[in-house]
Amino acid sequence: MTATHPLPDMMSAIAVRLAGASPTMAAAIIVMHASPSVGITVALAGVAVTLAAASDARIPVVVCAASLPYALGAYFGALDGIRFFPFPTIEGYWIASQEQLAGVLVTISVLVGTGLGARFQRAFTTSVASVRYDSSRRTLIRTAHVYAIVVGVVDMSTVIRNPGLAFGGGRHQMGGQFLVGGGALRITLAFVVSMLLGIVAISEVRRRTWAGSALLMMWLPVVLVGGRNRFSAVVAVLVVVLVLSHRSVIIRVRILAGLGLGVLALTNLPRLWSTNPRVGWNEWIMPNTSWLPMALGRFTRDDLGITPIHEQWQLLLPRQLRTETMVTLAPTFEELGVTNVGIGGNPWADLFVSGGPVSRVAVFALGTAAVFALGSVLSHLSWIAPLQTVAFMTFWGRSEFWGVIVMIVATTAVAIILDVIFADRRRRVMTKRHVGGLRGDLADSRHY
Repeated sequence: MTATHPLPDMMSAIAVRLAGASPTMAAAIIVMHASPSVGITVALAGVAVTLAAASDARIPVVVCAASLPYALGAYFGALDGIRFFPFPTIEGYWIASQEQLAGVLVTISVLVGTGLGARFQRAFTTSVASVRYDSSRRTLIRTAHVYAIVVGVVDMSTVIRNPGLAFGGGRHQMGGQFLVGGGALRITLAFVVSMLLGIVAISEVRRRTWAGSALLMMWLPVVLVGGRNRFSAVVAVLVVVLVLSHRSVIIRVRILAGLGLGVLALTNLPRLWSTNPRVGWNEWIMPNTSWLPMALGRFTRDDLGITPIHEQWQLLLPRQLRTETMVTLAPTFEELGVTNVGIGGNPWADLFVSGGPVSRVAVFALGTAAVFALGSVLSHLSWIAPLQTVAFMTFWGRSEFWGVIVMIVATTAVAIILDVIFADRRRRVMTKRHVGGLRGDLADSRHY
């Protein structure tokens, strides 16, 4: 038997990771010095090459790439005539977008080159494979069915009682009245229940109808009144699970085509209650409200009295235990009335430093990679952590840095508590004979 030598194997693995990371790193360097057409083309090409090369980290690469429309939102909005403070030229919008694009590209390079992306992908697939009806979570999954149906009935009755508010553009006010929203605990419960039911519906044919119907009932009232954000986050995770459950390229293309149609439908949904034909595209444009003036040097966080980002870790604590009041960027801009996306944050603005473009790109990349690392670490405590990381990081371009971390930690804590409360005492051990409906990459034996 030929002996294996760990050092050459390790060096080979490092070389493969660096080769996969190099296209996006090279693209980031070019983007910072290129015209819009060249920069955007190079950025997309770099992501595509890395996606093809880094097969063990495709999930985080795709999730990071979902931030590209947010990075380009202000620039394309300006081309379409949507301008906002500080009213720069088109070149000014592109300068702001260059740093955002480079930040996304370097983040992908860091995830692939350091192996963080591969570790996160393993954590994600392992977590999905652990959600089985024939496991220790049988009681929890049964309870999730009941909870989803009850929430759906109650929220639908709320819509029926308030048709004028529901269908008259008052979806933000309605959101606070729904059981599926309205508070951190309800939001975390909704995500845990959705992940359980969605994975069961995808992987277990015999229980697909009941799980899928309960999931649909829970989210239907929200979708009817135009609520998109949390529903879209759930769909993003389930699409990833669905793609992973099939190895056929044709089926995966069909799934992604369906996703594209769904994105177009949700984007155009707000036009039902607005006379602005571009209102749906504000999802990608308006979160740049806080980033643009900072990128162009008009003001800093200190000018607005924003709590330094390294002190905002106290958001993880109950309000009573914090040593000072946390003032964050997104709510401040909402109070100023300069954004119409509510508290739509911007991680580039949250992680802004005054050391120049290279420093800002580096800090953004390291901060974003740290969130994926957190999801991997917390996966050892609960199955929900990497799934929630995908849910929130898909919409990273309109999120608050610490807000995402708080929600990942909170959802993990809720899932741990639910697992303890509803644990099936007849614990079942997962083996290959239990995989049943799991297919594709999720049926690989190394995930068990």
